[in-house]
Amino acid sequence: MLVGAATTSACADLVVNGSFEDYAIPMGKWDLPGVVDFSITSGLPGWTIGAPIDYVGRNGWEHGDGIASLDLAANPGVGGISQALPTTSGRSYTVSFLLAGNPDATFGEPSIKTVDLRLNGATVGLFLFDTLGRSLDSMGWVRRRFTFTATTSLTSLGFRDGSPTTVWAGPAIDDVRVSCAGDLDADGTVGPTDLAALLGAWGSAACDLNNDGTTASDDLAVLLGAWGSCAG
Repeated sequence: MLVGAATTSACADLVVNGSFEDYAIPMGKWDLPGVVDFSITSGLPGWTIGAPIDYVGRNGWEHGDGIASLDLAANPGVGGISQALPTTSGRSYTVSFLLAGNPDATFGEPSIKTVDLRLNGATVGLFLFDTLGRSLDSMGWVRRRFTFTATTSLTSLGFRDGSPTTVWAGPAIDDVRVSCAGDLDADGTVGPTDLAALLGAWGSAACDLNNDGTTASDDLAVLLGAWGSCAG
């Protein structure tokens, strides 16, 4: 491939290092300094790397947020990460993340990249991204969401490369957030800014809160039902 958690009661963004800016390996020791560190297995605070991934830095490609993101394929291999989140049993939460894909066509792999989203080790959703027509300077990041109800006080959130045919140039993720359902901007409150975001995404998948693939009236009902502070 070429290129402090919030408290559970407030449940603003629960994810540590969700934009992957914090990386323990000095840039000078990367495989391609400032561009990419291939097949990493550690050094990403907040995250457990279950299978090697590629860490893409400032000069690797256009990032969705900040100056770093991940390619969930290694060199080669199907990679994955996970993080244990403090949750409250019975409360609903929304996972939000930016999705793109490594556009490098050198390896002749399919342009469709797949992210396997997992909760407590089980697949709960497959998210697709087509890299056709994309480039390192124009990645085409899109936001995707998934809503779930916690069943325990600790929930494992995981992301894996969902296709065995994309082991060199895989799906890319950035800006991972988890907040209470309806809190689209992860500020701890469901309010006017969240409503504006949902209405602006009407008909697309961008603010889908009930996991049917479309932002519509059912999602509006979820948001309005959660109106106010996420505390409680």
